[in-house]
Amino acid sequence: MSGGFTEKVRALIRERARGRCEMCGLRIPIGPQYHHRKPRRAGGTAAKDVSLPSNGVLLHPLCHEKIESNRAWALQRGWLLHAYDKPEAIPVRMWHGTVLLVGVQAVPTDQSPRQDPDGGDGQGAAGDGSLPDADSPTPI
Repeated sequence: MSGGFTEKVRALIRERARGRCEMCGLRIPIGPQYHHRKPRRAGGTAAKDVSLPSNGVLLHPLCHEKIESNRAWALQRGWLLHAYDKPEAIPVRMWHGTVLLVGVQAVPTDQSPRQDPDGGDGQGAAGDGSLPDADSPTPI
């Protein structure tokens, strides 16, 4: 599939995520989903960076649905990118903080992904910044 992640890239994304959803931080025992921050249909198929680990994140199905159904919210937090954006240049607000995805590394940054008018932190599948008590993650 043109613009899709190869199995090698998926393995690198899984390794970076350490088996956790990169949005909410909870472990994903089965059914992880790979999300393109820069969508393939938004001009990404011609861009070489669409298939790189910096353009992909590992998500629970519910967190993936939240991104897809709240596109403006996701864009503000770096979960979605414009076709002209460079994935390594736009930070994403993950469960453990705001990071730049550089190669296979999640590099912490104090930079806000984009203007955040509601002041929310973008963490947790509920969008309220909370994480469930069970299997609470520890920052990496």
